[in-house]
Amino acid sequence: MQLIERNKKLSIIAFLTLLAVALTIIVLYIYNIFKWGNYPDFGFGFRTATGIEIVGTITKNGRLAGLQLGDRILTINGETFSNIHEFRSHMRRDI
Repeated sequence: MQLIERNKKLSIIAFLTLLAVALTIIVLYIYNIFKWGNYPDFGFGFRTATGIEIVGTITKNGRLAGLQLGDRILTINGETFSNIHEFRSHMRRDI
């Protein structure tokens, strides 16, 4: 009988732990949706496989500005960059 009670308690603890993890992930996901919803659209994005200086995705704003897939970004606001932190800093999008 004690083994059944012990297993029941462990099952409840495991369930509540998994529920807490799932709820945490959901809350973080919703937070990011709202945070990124107000993020400015610079017209392009990149893919880490090709590097941060190669245009990998283009939005409407990028097409209107004349960007094309594969374009190479040499400077941002007149500043060179060598990593993602400098890239974001020059774009004035530190996060």
